[in-house]
Amino acid sequence: MGRIKKSALLLCMGILAVFGSIAAGAKQAEAYTLETDFNGIYGKEMPSYILKNVKPLFRKHVDKAVKKYNKYAQLREDDYVSYTKKVSKEDNKLGELMKKVKDDDVLRICRPFYIYNTWYSQKGVSEYYFLVTRNGKDFCKFRLQLDDYSGKIYFSYDESDHFLQINSKTPADMIFYRNREYVYGETAEGKETLRDSRNTGEWLATDDDMVAQDRDQSFKKLSYDQKKKVIMENLAVMKKGKIKKKAIKYIKKDLGKEYVESESDKKIVDSPLTAFTEKKDYKKYIVGGVVVVAVLLAAFILRKLYLKFMEEE
Repeated sequence: MGRIKKSALLLCMGILAVFGSIAAGAKQAEAYTLETDFNGIYGKEMPSYILKNVKPLFRKHVDKAVKKYNKYAQLREDDYVSYTKKVSKEDNKLGELMKKVKDDDVLRICRPFYIYNTWYSQKGVSEYYFLVTRNGKDFCKFRLQLDDYSGKIYFSYDESDHFLQINSKTPADMIFYRNREYVYGETAEGKETLRDSRNTGEWLATDDDMVAQDRDQSFKKLSYDQKKKVIMENLAVMKKGKIKKKAIKYIKKDLGKEYVESESDKKIVDSPLTAFTEKKDYKKYIVGGVVVVAVLLAAFILRKLYLKFMEEE
C-alpha cells in the first residue's frame, strides 16, 4: 500500500507540474505589454486594415503557438520526433523565443516594410513585414501574408527572415526590393545588399527568366525617387478593390471582438453598395429592372395605340 500511495503521489505531482508549466506559459504569453509604432515611409502607405489589426493578430497567433509549445512540453522531452508531428517548426521557434519574455517586458511592433519583387509581373502586395523590439532592443521579425484570391491572412514567423539585415537602425526612408538572388536596400545616398539568397539555398520561383531579367534591369536603372514611386503605387493596389473587402471580412471573422476598424474601411465594407455587389444580387436586380422598364414601355405604347384607335372610331 505504501508503494501505491507513493506512486500515486508522484503521479499527481507530475500532473500538477505539467499543468503548472502550461499555465505559466499561457500567463507569460498574455502578461507582456504590446505596443505599435509605425514609423518609416511604409507606415504611411500600408493598408489601414493591416496596420490597425497587426497587434491583435500578433498576440493571437503568438499566444496560440506558445500554448501549443507548452502543451506538448513533456512530449518534447520524451519523444522529439512525435513532438514535431504535433508542433510545427514555426510554433516551436516562437515558443522558444517567447520564453525570453517577462511579465513586465514591453514588446513594440514597429518599422513595417515591404520588399518589392522585380521578378514578378503582377501588381499587388502579398507580404507585409514588421520588426519587434523588446524593451527597446531588436527582438524578432514576422510577416503577415495575404492570399490575393481568398483575402485570408497568414501569420508567419520564419527563422530565415533573420538573414535580412534590417533592424531598428535601418534608415527610415530606405526602400526594399529583390530579384532572384538578392535583397537590396536603397536610400537617396546609395544602395546596399541586405541579403544574399544564394547563401540560404533559396531560389525564387519566377516568370520567364529573360522577361524577368529585363524587368529587373529596367527597375535598377531608375533613380531612388522613381523606384520609390513604383513601389508605393504597387503597395496601393491592396488598399482598394475586392481584395481589400475580402481581407477585411477575413480579419473580422478571425479576430471577432478584437478587430479594430477604421472609418474608411467601415464605409467600404458596410455600405449598401458593397453588400449589394458582394452577394452578386446586382445581376438579378438589373434583369428585373430591364423587365420592369420593358413592361412599362409596352404598356405606354399599347395605350397610345388604343387611344389612337378610339379616335379613328
